[in-house]
Formats: sequence, structure tokens, C-alpha cells
Amino acid sequence: MSSKSRHELGVQGIKFFIVGITSVSIDLVTYNSALPFIGLSLSKGVGFLSGTICSYILNRAWTFKKRKRLRFQFVKYSMLYTTSLGLNIGLNRLSLHATNHQILLSFLIATGVTTIYNFWGLRYWVFR
Repeated sequence: MSSKSRHELGVQGIKFFIVGITSVSIDLVTYNSALPFIGLSLSKGVGFLSGTICSYILNRAWTFKKRKRLRFQFVKYSMLYTTSLGLNIGLNRLSLHATNHQILLSFLIATGVTTIYNFWGLRYWVFR
């Protein structure tokens, strides 16, 4: 990997992190707000999707700076995040059982794993 490629990866990583903090905050607030009303998995899904919409807009325009082929990118993005949603909900549920229902810890475990999955999917597949 060239010096320029490493620098670009670092800059994209930092921007992805900032976008991620914003998106995860939206996810967490939505999840916790919806939890008493619509149950565990549905509230996790709604929170995740809320954060995903924010993530798509900011990552496309700012992190990866891709403005062409919107429809094709959105289809690939939707495919990536659909699999990520299943992974996120499944890991959240498994973590809840493994941690004796520690909601915040389980949220962070599920989010951490899917964050890595999403960055590589966006960088090397969706916005390459």
C-alpha cells in the first residue's frame, strides 16, 4: 500500500468514525426511546435503520465523496446494511443473553462488530 493510499485510508477512517459517532447516537437514542413501546428486536431495528440513513447521507457525501452512480450505490449500500442489520440484531440478542441483559454493553458489542463490517464494505465495495 502506497503512502498516499495509507493517508487516504486514515482520513476516511477518521471521517467514518465521526459519521459513526453521529449515526450510533441516533441509533441509541431511537432504540432506547422505542424500547418500552415496541419491544427489543423491533426497537433495535428501528434505531439501526435511523442511524443507517444518517450514515448513508454523510458517508456518501463526506467520507467517500462519491457523487456518481447514485442508484447503483444505493442498491449496494442497502444490500450491505441489510446484512449488517441482521448481524447487528443477532449479536445484540446473543450479547444480551451472554451479559445477563446488559443493554448498553450488548449495544456496544453489536455496534462495534458491525462498524468494522460496514467500513470495509463501504470502502471496498459500495464506494470504491
